[in-house]
Amino acid sequence: MDRVVSLLGAILHRPHLATYVKHVVILPTILFNPLYDAYGEWKPSPVWKSEVKSSAYFRKVAEMAKNLVSIAHFPLSRDWVVAIEGGDPYALMTLFLSQLGNLRTLRLDFTFVWQSGWPGRMLSHALSSAQHGLSRFSHLAEVEYGVNAPQTPYLCDEAEDYMDGLPKCNPDQFRAWFLLPSLTSLEIWLQSLDGVLDEFASRQTLARLERFVLTHVAANEEQVGQLLSLTGSIEYFHLGLVYYIFHVPRLEPLAQGQDLIRGFTPIELTLKHLSLGLQYYPKAGPEIWNEGNPQPLLDPFQGILKRFTALESAELPISLLFGWHQNKNPDMSQLLPGSLQKLCLRTDMIIVDGNEWHLPFLMNTLRCSISSFRMAAPFSCAPVRKHIWVNMPKTDIGIQYIHCGKWD
Repeated sequence: MDRVVSLLGAILHRPHLATYVKHVVILPTILFNPLYDAYGEWKPSPVWKSEVKSSAYFRKVAEMAKNLVSIAHFPLSRDWVVAIEGGDPYALMTLFLSQLGNLRTLRLDFTFVWQSGWPGRMLSHALSSAQHGLSRFSHLAEVEYGVNAPQTPYLCDEAEDYMDGLPKCNPDQFRAWFLLPSLTSLEIWLQSLDGVLDEFASRQTLARLERFVLTHVAANEEQVGQLLSLTGSIEYFHLGLVYYIFHVPRLEPLAQGQDLIRGFTPIELTLKHLSLGLQYYPKAGPEIWNEGNPQPLLDPFQGILKRFTALESAELPISLLFGWHQNKNPDMSQLLPGSLQKLCLRTDMIIVDGNEWHLPFLMNTLRCSISSFRMAAPFSCAPVRKHIWVNMPKTDIGIQYIHCGKWD
């Protein structure tokens, strides 16, 4: 807390210092992450020490911060004032960021998304109004906003307290990140694309985007396809789609997959690295996908990698590459582009009823397909290796990596 207050106080007292700040990283080493209890329930961050808020220096900085909110005509200014007076470190740090006119790169911890979304709300005001006293962020090119969010929790008795399996977040904080005028790299955690597409019809802010990461996105494939259709220079793209198991009516994964595939059209010639993920959440037991027959939803994705003529690496669920049912001898020449150098197969949806791609069968299929892989991807010079990723539930470890040796 005292570090946050010191930074804000220094920049408000000596504004010329802001011009020297070009790169900001605020991760858990500075601010606290939410804690988990034994049931995977989210807990609020520890309370900041009251003696900091009662100091004379804090009161001075708080007055300057409230004056900035007034001068800049923040919407819902009372929310900001209450947060400032209460010593909310996320709001105070956001006001520090609001003064950085030469900022080039910004990386923010996922707790900023969870704790009222102050940075996104500030940015929306800074970009959309003739305000005074805030940066226009005309140089900000690389953004990470909450991509270090933990895995979605496992189903428990408190599941109804989650929105889409995750803590409720302010929905107004996401749109502005997509509107930065110099944006080339955006990695973001958001729970929905609702409202994000509203202002893009008359703007070209995504045209120069080269790196694009959407993680834990509870959006339909049509929305993602629309978003991709506004790009044209992406070289690296990761999409993590998640589907809420309690949604009414039920959302079927890839039910609008054709719209997603159409969205890839503008980047077919530029994309070099592609990563796709699918997941039900909160995580539970076996689910039923498309009444037990998801193959019609997967058919449009068969051979999708060959659309990308410059593709060097790909990571995707087994079923997106091979289909839903076991295939002992898949023709890799029909599935992989010749430019491919690295392929990673994910076990997403592996616990869904009817999934035949169990690990032993997959290992055998890949072992038998090495020669086919070599012919399909001649630029892959490295030895073909088998690796296994083991899920570690209810921990902060996430994914543990195990190397199992090479095949050839």
